[in-house]
Amino acid sequence: MRYVVTTLFMIICSLFITVPHAQSEKETLIPEEAIRLRILANSNEEQDQREKLHVRDAINAYLAEKLDEAEEIEEARQLVSDHLDDLEEIVARTLNHDDFTISFTKNVSFPEKTYGDYVYQAGLYEAVLVEIGAAKGDNWWCVLFPSLCFVEYEEEKSMEDENEEQEKDFHFFLLDWFKG
Repeated sequence: MRYVVTTLFMIICSLFITVPHAQSEKETLIPEEAIRLRILANSNEEQDQREKLHVRDAINAYLAEKLDEAEEIEEARQLVSDHLDDLEEIVARTLNHDDFTISFTKNVSFPEKTYGDYVYQAGLYEAVLVEIGAAKGDNWWCVLFPSLCFVEYEEEKSMEDENEEQEKDFHFFLLDWFKG
């Protein structure tokens, strides 16, 4: 199933984006003119990471429909700017507290990220940035425009990783059991 999702992801991306070569031998799928979403969790505690994912889902559900209407980056920028107050309300409702900040700016720092043969370079990018609490936890990010947020793939990948961990635990349990 993972291969089907990955293949579908690459086909969809190739329809909308020219794939330039990165400095390394890996490739990148994000165009120069893009709007990203970055959400920093309060901490790496399980509850804080869960909150981050709830915020992700709420923002994606709200913006996906609106940004689908945008054909140019300027339209997308205007839509995000026009709805920033709505996003703030959505995040507050989702978290059920107001210990967060949300902004839309051109200088949001992103770490390098590699998925398979694709590398996403570290740098400063235009983005909606949500910082929850101390913003010291792991982040989640995607590209809002053009739409490259594949939440289902990320969840499926996480579940596969979790299943692999369970299998490893099971194998170690059997080994320990046989050793007595």
